[in-house]
Amino acid sequence: RYYSSRAEKLRSAYLGTFYNPDTGVLAGWKDTDGKLHDYYFTFVNGMAVTYGLVPHDQANKVMDRMFAKMREVGYDRFDLGLPGNLIPVRKEDYIDVRIDHGGSEKEDGSDGFQNYENGGATACFVYYTIEALYQLGRRQEGDRILFPILRAFEEGQFQGWGPNGKTYDWRRWDGTPKGYEGLLVDNYMTLLAVLSRQPSGPGTVTLGNPR
Repeated sequence: RYYSSRAEKLRSAYLGTFYNPDTGVLAGWKDTDGKLHDYYFTFVNGMAVTYGLVPHDQANKVMDRMFAKMREVGYDRFDLGLPGNLIPVRKEDYIDVRIDHGGSEKEDGSDGFQNYENGGATACFVYYTIEALYQLGRRQEGDRILFPILRAFEEGQFQGWGPNGKTYDWRRWDGTPKGYEGLLVDNYMTLLAVLSRQPSGPGTVTLGNPR
């Protein structure tokens, strides 16, 4: 009862605290001055929907806005995973100063954008976006992300070193490797989405073209 009451308290406060009416999605955090810091974080919104922190009707609107922004910025390389954020994180909000790691010299963060955790593409936590779509009954949209990632897993595209000395666990949107760990196990959490998907038959899951 203790944990369920606290979970309900979190659920009742979450949307009103983090929803950004200017963007239509959930912000990453709110500072002590009450300012929302929102960079269209895909994983934040996916997690919130997956864990029931957003009512279904509002959740559909949030996901609609997220994918509208994704189309606007031109991201469609689902074989690379998803960017953690769809627009540059400002210099003042980013923890690293190294451009290769997503840091920046420009205040708007644009010179580090798509590098590592500043908008880099990865399979890390993509599970939550796919799971959110499945829970909302948006199977085709979830499959459109999941299937290219599964094919990339099969081909070993999320591990190893690229010719530039960086690794494939994080990449720019054109596929240029920008990671440094070589094998990032968080990427493979995406495989959990297969278990959420309705099997095609007893003990099988079809991994062909999304229907």
